[in-house]
Amino acid sequence: MKTSILFFSLFFGIGAFAQNCIPGTVSGDGLHPDPSTNPGLPVGSIGNPYEAIVTIKVPLALVVDLSAQIGFPTPPVGTTVNSLTLNNPIGLPNGLSQSCFPSACTMAAGSTGCIVFNGTPTASGVSQVIVTGSYNVSIPSVVPLIGGTSLDLPTANLPYTLVINTSNASIEVVEGNHGWLMVPNPSDGTFSVIGDVKSGESFTIFNMNGQAVDSFKVSGAGESMSVNLDAGVYFVQKENATGPSIQRLVIE
Repeated sequence: MKTSILFFSLFFGIGAFAQNCIPGTVSGDGLHPDPSTNPGLPVGSIGNPYEAIVTIKVPLALVVDLSAQIGFPTPPVGTTVNSLTLNNPIGLPNGLSQSCFPSACTMAAGSTGCIVFNGTPTASGVSQVIVTGSYNVSIPSVVPLIGGTSLDLPTANLPYTLVINTSNASIEVVEGNHGWLMVPNPSDGTFSVIGDVKSGESFTIFNMNGQAVDSFKVSGAGESMSVNLDAGVYFVQKENATGPSIQRLVIE
């Protein structure tokens, strides 16, 4: 039986194409969603319109290590951010492209902008999409050799996971606090289920096409589990009295 769960997110959207995007309302600097904690972009399928939006809050200042620019080791120093310029992303699937707001993909310090990945995917698979760019920063005058100048420094490049299916059949995760986690995640196939987990509870693992590929029961929180699955993105569903709870599992 195919399992289909709606994907809710403040900053993601799947729908009609947009030449540019509209930034969401965010409170912290950086990318929203944060790829270090919420790396999954919405799931798409071949031949169907796709759109995913990432909102960006540009910081006013950055603490950076300028040792490579100066030529010898030096402690990290605080810099003033002037702007952030985004480049073409790495790893975007065939058929998709990026556009920005502002349209030139350059955002002033303290401003909120966004990028949108949209188009019609032409091939299935799992992609690691990396948002790339550079901050233009002003260097304090006290810094040796390069003080008083401005530099372009690359952004930290963390990947998002973007899955394109062969058809509309898909399963997506409902974001939120489920009370249980799988650690480590990503995993090599061995992980522990921690948190709100009771003895005898059942879990089912689905692939990106909504097909059940494995299942397991736990005797309690912290029990180590092993699964024999190919590398990729899966969804683990826990059944309980209030309904299913689903979380993403990445196998490397």
